[in-house]
Amino acid sequence: MKTEANRMKTFETSWSDNFPVTATSLAKAGFYFIGPQDRVICAFCEGTIYNWISGDDPIQEHMRLFPSCSF
Repeated sequence: MKTEANRMKTFETSWSDNFPVTATSLAKAGFYFIGPQDRVICAFCEGTIYNWISGDDPIQEHMRLFPSCSF
């Protein structure tokens, strides 16, 4: 899951266009999809985030919640 392309593949069948953040922005921020619903995990620090809301920036949330992440 260290490559963005591999992370992107995890979103292909289960990520909803109704979620307030895009699969592309999550994969770029180091996350891949694990479910249920909108739960994602970082491929580098294993931090998980879910319950995304409109206006969330995955990169900013990643840095805020997991400041020690090597990503």
